[in-house]
Amino acid sequence: MINNIRKYFSSTLKDAIINLFIYRIYNRFCLRYHELRISCELTTRCNTSCDMCTRPSFVKEKQLSVGDMEPQVLERVVQEIKKIHEAKKQVYFVPMGLGEPLLYDGLFDLFEKIKKISKKIKIVLVTNGILLNETIAHKIISLDIDEVCVSLNVNNPVAYREHMGTDNYKKVCGNIENLINLRNQKNRLTPSVFVQYIDYDKNVEVFDNDIKRWYKIMRHNDKCFIHPVVNQAGFFSGGNDFGCKTYQFPCTQPLWRIAIKRNGDIYPCDSSLYSGPHIIRSLYLGNIKDVSPLELFVLNNRKVSSIVQKMRFDDYSGLPECQQCNTCKLSVNCYFLIPNFLRFSGKKWL
Repeated sequence: MINNIRKYFSSTLKDAIINLFIYRIYNRFCLRYHELRISCELTTRCNTSCDMCTRPSFVKEKQLSVGDMEPQVLERVVQEIKKIHEAKKQVYFVPMGLGEPLLYDGLFDLFEKIKKISKKIKIVLVTNGILLNETIAHKIISLDIDEVCVSLNVNNPVAYREHMGTDNYKKVCGNIENLINLRNQKNRLTPSVFVQYIDYDKNVEVFDNDIKRWYKIMRHNDKCFIHPVVNQAGFFSGGNDFGCKTYQFPCTQPLWRIAIKRNGDIYPCDSSLYSGPHIIRSLYLGNIKDVSPLELFVLNNRKVSSIVQKMRFDDYSGLPECQQCNTCKLSVNCYFLIPNFLRFSGKKWL
């Protein structure tokens, strides 16, 4: 039903709805019961050269180590997923980072291993869709992968070549359509299919006709979404200036996201993955070989929550990357400004 209604909403209207006061209240309430999302960089190999990503510059400057996550690091990731699930916390496992997950040879063996721990653990595949052929689509459906998010990013072959560095626009569109049709033919609810567009020119309505075409075959929880180019904690210099220009509100990612780099380094936000070879000292939480995400995020989250607490006081003196990051503005601002005369403790955001 929601999907059917959404078909008739323009991108501008959708943006207006998510910024409504009541919707912000709803999202604030949901924070108390949010899942824990583990974003995992399985590989730094990639088959595109996207201009909105930091990877091409790191590769060009020979700074990035290109390869796959070591088996012992990945085994620790799986162990922690199991522990967090057993601690009664909803877990989402999301392969993403500076590489294309479908280039990781053991991807579906890993998915199968995680689903054997529990079917309740959600798996979200984030991909550029180039390798999302019929064989891969059948594997995704048969393993009950919960979501597939395809970074299509643009709506024509010329723009795809310009921004993604390859000529695979029609191929990716065909792969998305085939995945949706296969799932529909099998009368399956999963995977939900998300198509991502990027608003390079601050004109979201240019995608409306394309989105309407997708909604003709989309079902259940499928959706298209559009977001501006973000600066990824300041590591990407081409990010758009968008939304809430006059102030910066606290980011919620540290409360419910764990980002694990290929070498096992742990951070409390997805933007940290785009720092490539650079360690973000203010956000670095240790390496999974020595530190437990269960301890950090579930049993004792003081270190993690202190990051958000500093933001609520508008104190970015020790968070330089957070201060220049605009990624939080992709999400709903579920915090509220405290009037000046009520800021007895110095806290700016409620």
